Order: sequence, then C-alpha cells, then structure tokens
Amino acid sequence: MKLLPIFFCSLAGPLLCVGSVLVSHDVAKRAQPQGIDVSHYQGTVNWASVKAKGISFVYIKATEGTTYRDPNFSANYEGATTAGLIRGAYHFAHPDSSSGAAQAEYFLAHGGIHAGGWSGDGITLPGALDIEYNPGGAECYGLSASAMVSWISDFSSTYHAKTTRYPVIYTTTNWWKTCTGNSAAFANNSPLWIAEYSSSLGALPAGWRQALYSTGLDILSIERKILVIRLFGNMQTLDPIPETRTCSMAMLLGSNGKSFVVLSFSLAATAYKSFSRLFPPRACSIKF
Repeated sequence: MKLLPIFFCSLAGPLLCVGSVLVSHDVAKRAQPQGIDVSHYQGTVNWASVKAKGISFVYIKATEGTTYRDPNFSANYEGATTAGLIRGAYHFAHPDSSSGAAQAEYFLAHGGIHAGGWSGDGITLPGALDIEYNPGGAECYGLSASAMVSWISDFSSTYHAKTTRYPVIYTTTNWWKTCTGNSAAFANNSPLWIAEYSSSLGALPAGWRQALYSTGLDILSIERKILVIRLFGNMQTLDPIPETRTCSMAMLLGSNGKSFVVLSFSLAATAYKSFSRLFPPRACSIKF
C-alpha cells in the first residue's frame, strides 16, 4: 500500500474536487474529518502531535498473510487509542499463500484490542483488505480471475461472520480489472478504497459508484510522509447521526486545481456510533 492522499468520492453527478492535501494547516477547522494510514515504515509516531494537528482517525497496518504481524501495530493501535483517535486495522493479502478464510482469521486474531474486527464502541473502524499487485511475483498471485473472486469472497464472508461488517477493499482499478475480471460481486457490501495515481479519478471497478480515493499528490507530513485520508466533506464532527437522517450528499471544490470528485454516501441510524457510520449497511438509495 503506497502512502498517498485519499478522498471519498463518486464518479456520478457534477465533478468537483475535495480539499487541499496539506496537513500542516489546522485541519480540525476544515469541513471534513481527516485521517492517516500508518505502518512500521513510519517509525515511531507521536500520536499526541497527530491529534493536536486535527487528525480524527487512523488505519493501522496489522498483518500480512498468516505469518506476519506489523511490529509497530500494538504501539500504534494503543497510542492512537490513548490519544483519542478513532482507529482501525488493515491486512495485506497474499492470496497465493493460504485461503481467504485463513487470512481473515489471522487478521482477526492479531488486529488489536478488537482483534482486527469491528466494535460498536464508536471508536473502531471496520477492517480493510489491502489486495493489489504482488510485490514479489505474478501480479495476480497465480490465480485466475474466478479463483481470485472466490478468495476475496472467502476472506470477506469470514470477516463478516465474525464482525457483522464487511471489510473495506483497497485495490487499484487496473489490478481489479486484470485479476478479478472486473468483478462486481463485492460492490453492494464492501466499501471501496481505490488507488489511482494519475491526475484524474477515471473509471471505478464494476458495480461501485463511490470510493475512498488515493492520488499521487505530494503531501506535507505530520512526522514524515504518511497517508492522509479525507472523508465526508459536509460533516464537522464524528458524532452519531440523528435517527431521522438517512441520506446525504456533499460536494467541495478543492484548492489543488483539479476538479473531479463528488462525495455521496448513505447514513445509518444513531445505533451505529461515531465513525462506524462510514461503512453502514445500506440505509437508503441515492439517485445520481
């Protein structure tokens, strides 16, 4: 997973870009909550400093395959929790080494206080599956498209059975088209975190209308170069959503000269506390 800015976006409707990506400013006063994504590659993170700069949430690398646990995961997870950040874990997939179910189980067993899963405590994000180009071999890990879809389904259904939430899927559009045959099998359940390193979003994988968006833009770091996540441009806080609100749409014009992002999303009931609302069961249908 490359450490890049991320946006929540959709291809539908008017095309507008979300926000600047410079985290050196007072991000707490901006319209949308911001987060970061870290692993041991960032070294020791000063979580008090992260919180003070207005960062609201974090995704933390937990595991790879069934044998690797990020050596900084516990320190990062506990540090983020102590600092008052909403946090979640992600797993880097190795589909050629073991089954999706086995890797989901390993992720759940080694993913922090809530074991890589999801909790309704209002401070825990659903886990994310990082599935992308093979860093050490064939780009599709030697699997056919149908076998890859089955592997992801195995991981997803195992994770859902234990947590009642489907995992976020992090990938690239090109990899997804090549290695899953552009499957739409997960679009109704799993939020999409898409990596796109050109200056425009381009087409999303089949079935998805919205995604977390990674770009190749440079960012200023908090401690060093790390991922910045931006979500839900019309929300000032991470408070629970009122029961009466079911749908919303937000659009923000960015300051980086690009114009290609629309935010659109579903809202869940108050019972889905705090940031867990980012990935709720579908509460409504948004017309584009």
